[in-house]
Amino acid sequence: MDIAGRYCTTTTCGPPLRRGSLHASAAVEATVKLIGVLLIVFGIVALVLGGIRYTTHEKVLDIGPIEATAEKHREIPISPVVGIASVVGGIVLVVAGSRTRA
Repeated sequence: MDIAGRYCTTTTCGPPLRRGSLHASAAVEATVKLIGVLLIVFGIVALVLGGIRYTTHEKVLDIGPIEATAEKHREIPISPVVGIASVVGGIVLVVAGSRTRA
């Protein structure tokens, strides 16, 4: 979709999308499905890893030309509830995005 609200493919832009049009609903469904899949992936990663781990380097000693640093390993914990909620929310969005309206 471009700035004017027109439905665009790789080669052409059509008329502006109107609510309830076939292209608009297909674009919304695809977006909802994509968000759902991303939530499922995030939830699975959060459940498997349990948190985000990273390393920082801190200066411990700095006397003239002598310098010593230490690596500190840190973690931002992610609750399993967040992972489960993400997976469930993602499944709901994928199912909702897959429903076709008659």
